[in-house]
Amino acid sequence: MKKLGAFGGALIAATSIMGTQANAQALTFDADGYIRLGYNYNSDREDETVPEFRLRVQPIATLAVTEDLSFGFGFQYQVDENYADGRIDFKNAQTNVPYVFARYEKYYAAFGNTDGAINRIPFRAGYEPGVTYPFNQASAVNFRYARLSWSGEASDVLYLGYGGFRDPFRAGVSISTEDRQIAPGGFETFDEEWSAYVSNGGDNYQLSIGYAEGREDQSLVMATAQYTLGDLSLSALLAQDDVEDESLSGTAYGMSARWQVSEPVRIEATYANGTADNDTEAYGVGASYQFENGISLRSGVFQQTNETIDRQIADIGLIYFF
Repeated sequence: MKKLGAFGGALIAATSIMGTQANAQALTFDADGYIRLGYNYNSDREDETVPEFRLRVQPIATLAVTEDLSFGFGFQYQVDENYADGRIDFKNAQTNVPYVFARYEKYYAAFGNTDGAINRIPFRAGYEPGVTYPFNQASAVNFRYARLSWSGEASDVLYLGYGGFRDPFRAGVSISTEDRQIAPGGFETFDEEWSAYVSNGGDNYQLSIGYAEGREDQSLVMATAQYTLGDLSLSALLAQDDVEDESLSGTAYGMSARWQVSEPVRIEATYANGTADNDTEAYGVGASYQFENGISLRSGVFQQTNETIDRQIADIGLIYFF
């Protein structure tokens, strides 16, 4: 009889376990993401108005061992517009490093190219106008937290958490085992070594606080709040970041709002600023109309200002989430 070796024995054992629990198990494949198409204006760019296209897909495979226990992995695939010739650039499409995860009841663990805890704080970004999301209410936070990279290789993050997206109580902690990701144009350094957050709320509000510690005694404390009253939703952020560059260390704050004017129409606005010498003040407003097929027509106008820049941004386009 041919010897199967350690891998073969493990495969047989796993198959046996799967066979004894066939009714509880299911291997599923899913994918989410979005596709957008439009135009973007930036007053600081040589070609001020350029076409905008992005296809972002996140395939996920999940093996449900029991009703409460599951394992899986996921990765991201992204295609962007090539501004040089105005064509969709499938040749330079990015498939990034995957992550693996395990879920038991409301407990969740992930390792690989995934977000750290501080980047998972509910309503960190708030409500974002426009179709290309040039900035959000957290834009004045200068601490570079570990996060999922949509292109190239990313930091290895180990995340442990409790609670899902719709649970009132959520919490998590993470460590970043590497401090660099490979991004277009070179390396980007992450400040974060570890972070944690806790969040609680009710039907119409959510309160959250988190802390991150980084290399060279860098740190970040961040708090967010969200409240909904009828058709109006409000979000706010307050943070204190201490980074290597003293001109970027200080208090960051931001706020955003969403008004559901009617079932298909909504208006959003955001504002971000900080007390650091080189912080950038940013604000914008946008509107959207959602068609019955799920496609949204969105547009926004934005302003960014500091000691060296005075930038105007605008966008308009269609976006579809799947």
